[in-house]
Amino acid sequence: MTSCFSDTKTNIEIAELDTLCPRFVQKPAIYTFAYKDIKLEALLISFDINAFQPFFYQRLNIIYTPQLQKSVTKRQAEFLAGRLCVKLLMHRLLGYSTPVPISPDRSPSWPVGVTGSISHSNNHAIATLTQNQNKKRTFH
Repeated sequence: MTSCFSDTKTNIEIAELDTLCPRFVQKPAIYTFAYKDIKLEALLISFDINAFQPFFYQRLNIIYTPQLQKSVTKRQAEFLAGRLCVKLLMHRLLGYSTPVPISPDRSPSWPVGVTGSISHSNNHAIATLTQNQNKKRTFH
């Protein structure tokens, strides 16, 4: 799979992920499908919790909140993997990526025009995104 994501500070191809976060991300796969005439894309990655390092957040330009920094390593690794899926998909969908902060109820606070879902379990993370036709901010 060839893909990349970019924002004001980062332009990283999937092939470069092992340089930025050695042995952490494994087997990325993108799936495209439709549901009720809505085009959806999903990115699934396997990741190695034992390879996780906190500095991967900075290298990948993903927000590393103080609350997250206090959490156990497993939570930090899963969160990073999920947000990385979102970042890569957002670039594919929009041509750029933007941070997806955590809303007060701990769900992703999607930017205007995008909606999606993030899930992680053990050593897998998946995210799906679609453009939101009504262009309103949604929380899922």
